[in-house]
Amino acid sequence: MKIAIVGTGLIGTSLGLALKAAKVKATVVGTDGSFGTASKAQKRGAFDKTERRLASAVRDAEIVVLAIPVMAMRETMEFIGTELVEGCVVTDTGSTKEAVLSWAEQELPSTVHFVGGHPLVWTVGSGPEYALADLFQGHPYCIVPSRRASESAVGTVAKLAEWVGAKPFFMNADEHDSYAAGVSQLPVLLSAALVRCTSRSPTWEDISKLAEHGYAAFTSLCTSAPDVNRDMCVSNPERTAAWIDRFIQELLEIREVLANGADDVAEQLGKLFSGAWDERLRWTSGRVTRVQGSFEDIPSFGEMALELIIPRKFIERYKKGLQRTKEKEGQ
Repeated sequence: MKIAIVGTGLIGTSLGLALKAAKVKATVVGTDGSFGTASKAQKRGAFDKTERRLASAVRDAEIVVLAIPVMAMRETMEFIGTELVEGCVVTDTGSTKEAVLSWAEQELPSTVHFVGGHPLVWTVGSGPEYALADLFQGHPYCIVPSRRASESAVGTVAKLAEWVGAKPFFMNADEHDSYAAGVSQLPVLLSAALVRCTSRSPTWEDISKLAEHGYAAFTSLCTSAPDVNRDMCVSNPERTAAWIDRFIQELLEIREVLANGADDVAEQLGKLFSGAWDERLRWTSGRVTRVQGSFEDIPSFGEMALELIIPRKFIERYKKGLQRTKEKEGQ
């Protein structure tokens, strides 16, 4: 089996390292528009070989992973379309899905199967030098099938997620992009806005001396590749704008508490921080109410909506497979 990974940055190289660590029986080929980036990835041992030509990299591949910025997806799909063998499974790692699925339907031939993917991982830095073999270990891996993806193609991408140690999490594109706007795009924008806000102050040179752990932690999101951050916002603008509006409303309510000079300002702020502390603790301890399912199971909405794109027999078979895996792990 040949697996071609287009893009040898942080995610693409980490995928290659993870596949090698899992001893997957496949020839893993990497390619990148930047020869220097591909060369660094090759030195990390992530790929059996790297190809300078994109067409050569994807030719005869059973699986093609597009680990590139979202706004580069469409042009890349158009270019590789004629090189893909019949039955090839194409997936991506982009942080927005609706636009990508639409481009796949338009640009990829009907003889191949596109299944959207989004590994939910994050680390400081970008590029192959920051890649980790265990980057995906234990993390959810969103799987968003296109309308014409076959049962076996969806299973292949789910298997790819499991090979690299992630937990397959099935969603539809609309839900994925709505949720991602709140927990991916919004935090990145807030991080950038804080840097912009503080660094534009005439006294930033002095202020910066006080910018320690809290500021560094909050603004660390800006250390991700700028083109990746840019593209995930550009490809999901309306949902991201809606979350910005909700955040602004929260800030305005807090501002009102601070500015109105009420006698109970300390009490109100106490409730704000204790409430946030409680909610975050529930999240980090895995006690959030799972309205839409969990990472271990097909989300509950899939019992209705997901059947439109994935046959019921596949859903049941996948659940049984997960149960058998859990039983083996418990022995």
